[in-house]
Amino acid sequence: MTKFPFYDAPYKLLPKEIDSIRKRVTPYIGEVLRHRSGLLVLHCPACRSVNMAATDLSGTEAAPTTGLIHCGAGGCKKCGVWFRLIDGLAVLVPAPDPPKHPIPEELAEAGVKAAPELPGQ
Repeated sequence: MTKFPFYDAPYKLLPKEIDSIRKRVTPYIGEVLRHRSGLLVLHCPACRSVNMAATDLSGTEAAPTTGLIHCGAGGCKKCGVWFRLIDGLAVLVPAPDPPKHPIPEELAEAGVKAAPELPGQ
């Protein structure tokens, strides 16, 4: 899993939205910033790197709930965990299955076959 201590204190959504990501904006661990576009800025609970996530957000400011967030999407090479906030608490979740892309019928009839799956995929 991860070699880092897991941050299990509550996350809270700061009431003020930020309007520019270009400015150096770093929330404290446990704080969630929201960009006016809907992008969330928060620390990973496993490795503490700052993540920017485009995901749904619900709940209250004191106990936000988010969709899936992948640490590593913003360039972190430390842990790559998937997590979400549920009522303000970070919960590790298993990685979602990658989408399958079926071969269109016309191509299958022409003899095109799907690429072989590589080990570990």
